[in-house]
Amino acid sequence: MDKFIFGFWGAYFGAIVLMLAGAAFAFAHGLRQIARNAALAALASALFVMAFLGALPIDNVDNLHRCMAALTICIAALLFYLLLSILGLLRRPRLPRRIKVILLGLSTMVIAAGAAQTPLRALTLSLMVGGMLGFLAFAFSFRHALRGDRQAWVMVAGVFCMLLALTGLGAIALDRAHESWQLHVFSAVTATLSIAIVMSVLWMRYHYLIELRKVMAHGPSHDPVTRMRSHSETGQMVGNAF
Repeated sequence: MDKFIFGFWGAYFGAIVLMLAGAAFAFAHGLRQIARNAALAALASALFVMAFLGALPIDNVDNLHRCMAALTICIAALLFYLLLSILGLLRRPRLPRRIKVILLGLSTMVIAAGAAQTPLRALTLSLMVGGMLGFLAFAFSFRHALRGDRQAWVMVAGVFCMLLALTGLGAIALDRAHESWQLHVFSAVTATLSIAIVMSVLWMRYHYLIELRKVMAHGPSHDPVTRMRSHSETGQMVGNAF
């Protein structure tokens, strides 16, 4: 049964590797913001999953729970910020800085409040606040989708799968004595789906920016149907065909 579970989580980490490869490809083509967002989302998600699967080199259970609590709220805040960036909601001046300050203050407050609680309660608190950020991200995606953004509808499904994965991993971490293979499979499948959906959204944005660069480079003579650099080149292609 362990090999069965490892297979599903292997698919998840395979998707992470593909996402990092795509980020490297986008960075090589000059799309640094998309590359940075993709790499940060992949690495943060992978670190979160590894921590909740018990892969961190921490033997003491209490220290492990406190480390997981801090990682949970920090990664949830980071993914929330990246989602706003992917949806294009941080284009107004000074807004990104304000969001960063708010998320940093929220993370600090949760970590400080968790320090006054038992390690297990600190982890539960971080999971609850992380879940609230997830629901807020879902609401932002849904609202943006209603305004006509097709990519936002895809992100709605991605955030929903991410919330399901968070629920499953949280149940595994809070009650390891009664974890089941069904819960592992559920968490692995939903986590893999969320990564795949985020990759698809980033690819759509990447493809759009590549096309936009071609149009700007070729000028008004660019033919959007044949994607030729000029109308004369299009005519020459048609002439050669006949």
